[in-house]
Amino acid sequence: MKSLIFTLISFLVLALSFSNSAEQQTKNSAVVLQLFTSQGCSSCPSADDFLETIKKEYATENVFVLSYHIDYWNSLGWKDPFSKAEYTNLQYKYGEKLNAKRVYTPQLIVNGKKHFVGSSKRKITQSIADNLKLESANGLLFSNITKELNTISFDYKITGNVTSKKLQIALVLDNEITKVKRGENTNRTISNSNIVIHTLSKNITDLSGNITLQVPKNYKNKENLSVIGFIENGRLQISGATQIKV
Repeated sequence: MKSLIFTLISFLVLALSFSNSAEQQTKNSAVVLQLFTSQGCSSCPSADDFLETIKKEYATENVFVLSYHIDYWNSLGWKDPFSKAEYTNLQYKYGEKLNAKRVYTPQLIVNGKKHFVGSSKRKITQSIADNLKLESANGLLFSNITKELNTISFDYKITGNVTSKKLQIALVLDNEITKVKRGENTNRTISNSNIVIHTLSKNITDLSGNITLQVPKNYKNKENLSVIGFIENGRLQISGATQIKV
């Protein structure tokens, strides 16, 4: 009988420990790096390479990188195949919220709160370290992801206060190599990581549910896709994030 009681107590302690651990995992610090870049900008490849380095070095931590290709360099000889006016508009919104005198490439935003030249390794590394010491206000989990030919579906769960916040979703291409034929980077081979190819913005009305994304037709046969999600307030400041492979 004593043995049975001891076994039950041990099981309960273990279950509680696991529960607490899972809860902590949903509320770990999350650092989101958003790089605004262009294949038509000669200053951008060094920032693109650094973003790839960060992606690899922080692969086991909650550091999430996104590469947004803007379109205002497209008139200078090379049309970036990943560029969208939508991402240019997003960069200008960040410029307004951060009281930046101008937008530029390569510009990197950390958790929607600070911006740096995308190749400023020391400053960016320090900012990552600083943010990893902070606990995120929101937890975000993705699970049960499935992919059909043109759609990706997954479940989400959010913890924490979500008043006046939105859930932002980015479908990203893990990596792509491009040989640039014209413009400032003529004859350069450029590697881009976590290229944002589709986005979805969702008002948070439920703390859990299911989301379906449309896969752009040019990428429906790609296998190196991931979904990155983050929670942001009205000032575009990020309070939680996660990522899942497709």
